[in-house]
Amino acid sequence: METFSLAKAREYQEAGNYGASIANYFYILKKEPNLDSSIQREFFICFTSFIQQLESRGMYQDIMEYFEMAEQCFPRASELCKQLGEFLLRHEFYIESAGWLLRALRMEPNSAEIRRLLGSTGGHLFEQWHFRMLNDFQRNQAYCKAIQSVVCSDHGPVNSMLDLGCGTAIWSMVAAQAGVERIHACDSNVVMYHIARETLKRNGFQDRVQVTHAHSNELVLPEPVDLVVCELMDAGFYGEGIVETLYNCFGKSLINNSVDRQFFIPKGAVIYGALVECEEIRRSHVIERKEFSLVAKLNFEVRSNCAPFVLPASEELFQAVEPYDSIMMRKVKGGYRMLSETFVVDQIDLTDVGQLKACLDGQEQLIEVRCIQSGKLDAIVCWFRAELTDGVYIDTGPENCTSWEQAVFPIALDSQCELDQRVFIRCQVKGNQLRCHLLQASEEYRSGEIIPTSRLSMLNDLVLFQSYCNLFNKLTNDTSSALLDMSHNPLITVAACKLTNMDVWCRTDDPSDWNSFFAKVVACNSEQQCRIHFLGRDDCRRPANGKVKFERLLCMPVETSGVLEPGVLETILYNRLTLEIDHVLPERLRVFAMLVSSEELSEYCRVLDDTRTLGFLIADQVNAFHSDHFEDVEPSTLLKVELSERFELFRLDLQQSLDPEDYNLPAMCKQTVTKQVQAKQDGKLNAVLYWFQGDCPSIDCLLFDTFDEKGHFRLAGCLLEPRPVSRGDVLTIRGTLDRSSIFITVE
Repeated sequence: METFSLAKAREYQEAGNYGASIANYFYILKKEPNLDSSIQREFFICFTSFIQQLESRGMYQDIMEYFEMAEQCFPRASELCKQLGEFLLRHEFYIESAGWLLRALRMEPNSAEIRRLLGSTGGHLFEQWHFRMLNDFQRNQAYCKAIQSVVCSDHGPVNSMLDLGCGTAIWSMVAAQAGVERIHACDSNVVMYHIARETLKRNGFQDRVQVTHAHSNELVLPEPVDLVVCELMDAGFYGEGIVETLYNCFGKSLINNSVDRQFFIPKGAVIYGALVECEEIRRSHVIERKEFSLVAKLNFEVRSNCAPFVLPASEELFQAVEPYDSIMMRKVKGGYRMLSETFVVDQIDLTDVGQLKACLDGQEQLIEVRCIQSGKLDAIVCWFRAELTDGVYIDTGPENCTSWEQAVFPIALDSQCELDQRVFIRCQVKGNQLRCHLLQASEEYRSGEIIPTSRLSMLNDLVLFQSYCNLFNKLTNDTSSALLDMSHNPLITVAACKLTNMDVWCRTDDPSDWNSFFAKVVACNSEQQCRIHFLGRDDCRRPANGKVKFERLLCMPVETSGVLEPGVLETILYNRLTLEIDHVLPERLRVFAMLVSSEELSEYCRVLDDTRTLGFLIADQVNAFHSDHFEDVEPSTLLKVELSERFELFRLDLQQSLDPEDYNLPAMCKQTVTKQVQAKQDGKLNAVLYWFQGDCPSIDCLLFDTFDEKGHFRLAGCLLEPRPVSRGDVLTIRGTLDRSSIFITVE
């Protein structure tokens, strides 16, 4: 009979037999639970490798059983909670993951790694727009004033209230302070339900407000309430279901509407619109420039996956397509021009059940709009003015500083207007959706390819395309070898094949609809089509039975949002090792950074303080789900103060020498650096912006600079704990690159 020992555990671990090693560790730990902490570290190193091995084989049930056994040995180990939380996060069990990570954070409150992982779950559990809304003091004040006004009016007492989609329960607490005796609150999001309960408890209202985890159409109340408060208003007003929700209040007799006073907040709204010219909207929704056509042909229309460009074949598809894009117009890159008078798209009295029913059934109108100046019609932009109660409004117009974005209905390319021209717009409200389009353009959208906006803006980036073409023209090529393409850009793929005379092999790791679009673009270029090949998602071997010799690997490692593509550096490493590729394009990736002061960035990522939320203690509850990382930031419109010059944080050699026998990740995938950076002016440091340059020093060629305002890229960065700095201060910046993610702190 085999005996178990620490020596055998180490021996098996050294041999890579992690299962046998873990069995020995479990036996030892159960017999002697108070072993030295170094043994615990040994165990977790082995346990991590074992879990990775089981995960690669899809043995998920076994993994959970081993985690359960490990918890019996280490009931208070933050490392175990972190590993389990990370495993659940990878497999999209976000609620369960957050539970384990919160437990780990309680044991290790200063762990940046645990906070990073928790922030990753937060984006799925606690949508980041909640932070913008909670930081919107004008919005909070307006609702507070409206609730107090209705509760304290002379039109009869408000003894009971229903807070629909309660979120943090802030309106319930306002009502309790105003003297409402019986308050019911509900939210269909289980995370928000728990946040509401904790928030009420922290503020001492847990006995005044009854919170239910339910959708409004599932809600049962002991009696009709005197007042219903909700804030289910998106950029186009209707999109979060405010009409359906309030209509259900009538149908389920949740509201006492027999008295002569207001019983809904808000009581009504007017939706406005205008025609605009905006280059940034255009480049995100239609292929505009044809300068690439001399190298890469595109003989079909390409538009974004926004409803004005999609005429689906069924009602089900119609409801599934996003009716509009949403953009904060005052923050749009390059600005915009109003081409028409402001016009009324729709208006609704939310206290009128007949109007609610008509809205749900669907209603349409044709609106004649006068153009006040000539220009290119790029979009119909809509916003709303909600009347909370008499004299209290929320106006989300494009120039108002609110937390709401505006609804954007893009228009097809080459739609022009002239001064005093009349344009007809068809507007439809049906169910929870608002839709608008130009009347004469409705037939133009039947043909063409539909792709996501981020992909479309990438294809429109002429600077990026020309830089890659410049690279291909400088290369000396061996036509007997091939190029592995990881650019995810079919125009660049075609250009690579045409200008290098090399066969190009593309990895099809993208969604199937993008792969189909990719193939269609290639098919437009018949001369190159026979020399462009596709590798399947799971094909990890050499193509064509190993007969293809790869000379180069082509990549575009940065996403439109400004971060590295997930796992891209590890994928480059893997392909270099398995396919024996020495030359990577770009050869080098440089990461630049800048210290900034920007309250706006903080507002997007966390609740700044409890004064923003009317003095209620909310920040601590929701900030547990904040992320220290942000992306998709437009630097040209970001309110910021630059506290340092730009500095180089990382320099990654993508073609550094590799040793196949060395199992440690090379510096191109994992490294930590420290930099001394001098502050150039006084201010409160709270963020670091970073961006990328990709180049080929051997041929003096810059491929991309994601800070270039002519390109399509946004910026990313890390939030810091706010700290005052003075001009001349020297700060130690610590940067970590791991798993194609960047973490930045100030020591």
